Amino acid sequence: MLSATSTRWAPWYVIPADRKWFARICVAAVLAHTLIEIDPQFPAVTADRRQDLLVVKGELEAQAPKGAPADPFAAKKAKKEAMAQASKKAEASQVDEDGHRPDESPGQPARASRARGGAATQGQPAQVNPRTGRSRAKGQPS
Repeated sequence: MLSATSTRWAPWYVIPADRKWFARICVAAVLAHTLIEIDPQFPAVTADRRQDLLVVKGELEAQAPKGAPADPFAAKKAKKEAMAQASKKAEASQVDEDGHRPDESPGQPARASRARGGAATQGQPAQVNPRTGRSRAKGQPS
């Protein structure tokens, strides 16, 4: 039945489905091989056709509902960029070059980390646990 319906331009492929991971590899290989064979290319758009497309795009954007962005993809991209800018700005304002936060006075030491080896262990030598080989500072619980 398969050999009667499979043609060169519309072939059938038998993919074993006993193992999901192997079936997915086989499908990916068939797709990759087919795409390499057909060598898809972007279409060439002439200047006249581009102008026609821009006119149609403008008409479609004019039909957008009230309150909705005319181009949702551009709006989403702009929102993402604005959030990234705000994140960078907030990150930069959190700590200055001396390690101080804006709410700390310059004479006050920078805040200690809550991680192991923070302010409670500063200036104390580290000890190595002979059983685990891990180091810990004096004064820190085991």
